[in-house]
Amino acid sequence: MDMLSFKLTIIFSISFLLLILIFPTMDMVSNSYDRIDIYHSQLEGLEYVSRLYRLIGIVQSHRFNVNSYLNGDISKWKMIKEDEERFEMLKNSIKSYDSYHLNILGSNSNFGSGMSKFILLKMDNISRYGYYNGVDIIFEKHNIVHSELIMGLCWIYQKILSSQLVKIAARGS
Repeated sequence: MDMLSFKLTIIFSISFLLLILIFPTMDMVSNSYDRIDIYHSQLEGLEYVSRLYRLIGIVQSHRFNVNSYLNGDISKWKMIKEDEERFEMLKNSIKSYDSYHLNILGSNSNFGSGMSKFILLKMDNISRYGYYNGVDIIFEKHNIVHSELIMGLCWIYQKILSSQLVKIAARGS
């Protein structure tokens, strides 16, 4: 009987030590999974930022080329069309990335507005503007598209940041 009591004491002691070691480990593993989840959401956000940043760069290049074209550099017409094609390809790439990952651009009014305004700008007959009127009008239209895309980028940042804060707050409670 004494030997059985001793074995039970050993088993109980080992079980108690394992519990003491397992509970903190479970918390560490849980925190690790939360960090990995936040890390992945940050990577997705970074991909959105990278793609939208390139899109904004195309808008700026288009603005420069249209300005040069209106100033008389006819060779810029080809570059204008290339910018418009690059814009269209990147826009489609962003939309497909969004539909696969976070699916948030559909509810981003700034992004949609910037896209539609660039499409209207692209459809507009640039050559109908003269130099004196055209440069200012085209520059302003490009600035509107540019600012819409920047606001869309800020909206995405807030969306991803707020989802991370919710995860952190849920982990803390």
